[in-house]
Amino acid sequence: MNTAPQMNTAKWKLWATLVRLPNVFTVLADVAASFLLVLGGSGWYTGRLDLDAFPDGGTSIWIFLGLGIVSGVCLYWAGMILNDVFDLPRDRENQRQGPLVTGAISTGAAKTAGWGLLLLGIVPTLGIGFWSRGSIGWLPAIVATVLSVCIFLYDGPLKRTPIAPAVMGMCRVCSFLLGASAANAAIAAGVGPDNLHDVQIVALGPSIAPGITPVVLAFAIGMGTYIAGLTTFGRRESIGDRTIHLPIGLVAMTIGTMLLAWAPRFAGIGFEGDGPAWMTAWRVDPVLIFPAAILLMLATTLLRARSATMNPSPAKIQGTIRAGLMAIIPIAAAITMLAVGAEIAVLVFALMLPSRLLGQHFRVT
Repeated sequence: MNTAPQMNTAKWKLWATLVRLPNVFTVLADVAASFLLVLGGSGWYTGRLDLDAFPDGGTSIWIFLGLGIVSGVCLYWAGMILNDVFDLPRDRENQRQGPLVTGAISTGAAKTAGWGLLLLGIVPTLGIGFWSRGSIGWLPAIVATVLSVCIFLYDGPLKRTPIAPAVMGMCRVCSFLLGASAANAAIAAGVGPDNLHDVQIVALGPSIAPGITPVVLAFAIGMGTYIAGLTTFGRRESIGDRTIHLPIGLVAMTIGTMLLAWAPRFAGIGFEGDGPAWMTAWRVDPVLIFPAAILLMLATTLLRARSATMNPSPAKIQGTIRAGLMAIIPIAAAITMLAVGAEIAVLVFALMLPSRLLGQHFRVT
């Protein structure tokens, strides 16, 4: 096997290949969207939640967002690196290309980076816990810890088992909840834990667990189901033969899409105020326009998945996976638009540009 091209590649490019650099923008979008969903649903855009009235003028809000993003990125990169570490014997056997297979990056260095990032990803959430007030402030650290366990289970002992896609879906659920829990901690730090319920109940509804409301959980489960379907769809991507994984993955992706499209309807569940106030708390019509936006954004991916299911090949399956992963960014932009308006949603959607550009040079799957 010729390893010279990779051995001569700049070191940062090798590491960028190992962590699937283009995909990291989906994490930025995912965590930011869930954070802004809670912030907007709590009344930031409508003025019910006045950040200027916070003791620090609202500065902690954006610091908490940054800490949540750093945590999500570290954990994602850890997952990508450890995935290749655990798969190394099989990759060598199948003569697949990659920095670890060729020896361009040593196995020891990859293990150190992977396990180090897995632990480092929890640290920013601990900072949120120490900074915030009350037990809600520690929820991001709990979510990050659960996420790190799921990453290990997926990359390691459960990778070849039938439940692996569900574990991967759980990773994305936790990634979404990471941003949402960081937002709850930030709001609780500003208004006080006892007042968190009052600022969220109109749009987000009463909590079903500390800092977790029905609409946030609905979005998280929708995202996780979609990713579980995408993972199932790509179980045999390198072979590309006709397998039960393809139709099952397509069905799960479709269910995830429907959950995402109708997630705003879970807002305000249990709210006993006068009328469906949650319908006017969002920046976009949650009944027609938002579901239509989600369905349109994922229509291409679902159609590609259907085509690959009918006539499978490695190229078609891998193309569907790439399209499905990149669709996370426009989904996140739609959620952001729902919560805080188009101006900020455009910034989230703009993450598509560096992701697509880097995707031309680095692997995604």
